[in-house]
Amino acid sequence: MKTLKELMSPDVQVISADETIEQAAQQMREGNFGMLPVAENDRMIGAISDRDIAIRAIADGKDPSTKVRDVMSEGIVWAYKDDSVEHAAELMSEHQIRRLPIVNAEKRLVGILALGDFKAFLICVEPDKHGALETKRSVASVSAAACRNRLCRDWPLFLRKSVTSIAGCGNRNERQDRYLRH
Repeated sequence: MKTLKELMSPDVQVISADETIEQAAQQMREGNFGMLPVAENDRMIGAISDRDIAIRAIADGKDPSTKVRDVMSEGIVWAYKDDSVEHAAELMSEHQIRRLPIVNAEKRLVGILALGDFKAFLICVEPDKHGALETKRSVASVSAAACRNRLCRDWPLFLRKSVTSIAGCGNRNERQDRYLRH
């Protein structure tokens, strides 16, 4: 069984709840990621995503000097680093999230698991000449270009649809859409 510590990104940045959303956006841009855990007194109290900034701040006409605490998402969902990949997939699917903070036994932040991190565990399949699905190889060993026009299955639908576009196994035609629904 694969655990999250094998899959997560260990280089995690956090932001204070008292920083501005402009600072959060700049930090996300510089790090090329879309979510920052929000920390206060050495504990995670929430998270702020690029979507939070766009929907809860920009769309509402809030100033760039608005505090992170005013637009962040509270009640953060997380998993332990020794949890299974399947457990993380279930959490992400159930809560419709793309990034999952990972903590150690002391509940200290040690990593982030992003939806794209799952691509190494997906299997690419494509229909053979008779229409039956045939396993090719894992996405990890297939480039995005080579994986085009293939499907990824055996994962919850939310993850399957999202990861297929990241991994290059996107649903490119009606037949693939039909297979994804099953």
